[in-house]
Amino acid sequence: MRQKNRIKVIALSVGVLMAVLVALLATRHSLSVGAQVKSNLGGKAAPDITGQNIQNGNRVSLYKMLKGNKYVLVDFFASWCTACQQDMAQLEAFSFHNAKKVSLLGVDIEDTAPNGVSFLRSYGAAWPAVEDSQGADSIAVAYGVSSPPEMFLVAPDKKVLAYFVGGATESQLNAALQDVIRAYPHP
Repeated sequence: MRQKNRIKVIALSVGVLMAVLVALLATRHSLSVGAQVKSNLGGKAAPDITGQNIQNGNRVSLYKMLKGNKYVLVDFFASWCTACQQDMAQLEAFSFHNAKKVSLLGVDIEDTAPNGVSFLRSYGAAWPAVEDSQGADSIAVAYGVSSPPEMFLVAPDKKVLAYFVGGATESQLNAALQDVIRAYPHP
């Protein structure tokens, strides 16, 4: 009899713990979705991002993209990320309306290149993207990214001038871009 009561108590405890864990995970991004926040990289040089474009195999470099006097929006994403899926239409619109001022560069994290390619193609995203390695040498670690989506607006002089965690709408990205251009104009 004691054994059955003990098992019931353990099962109930595990059930409550699981419910709390599920609730925490389900609400993890809800507090920061679409928030422009401060980054440890704010005002500092963005680490270069180099690698093979997962969409076409060409070599990609953030610093080379910045040489055209355009800003670059670096988007950390993953194919499994629900918020990233919701961001794609916003990023497409932002890219289309600001093509003369901004380029996009995707960084596929915690994912595989085939899944990243399939994800980008399913949304018609034509911008370059690199697959991030895992571990201490990863791009995500260099940028301080904890979970996708996270976005960094980088100026032609390589400085990080805006940072979004949890995704962003086109209007939020446009507002940040206009603020940056007013405060920090480039040719």
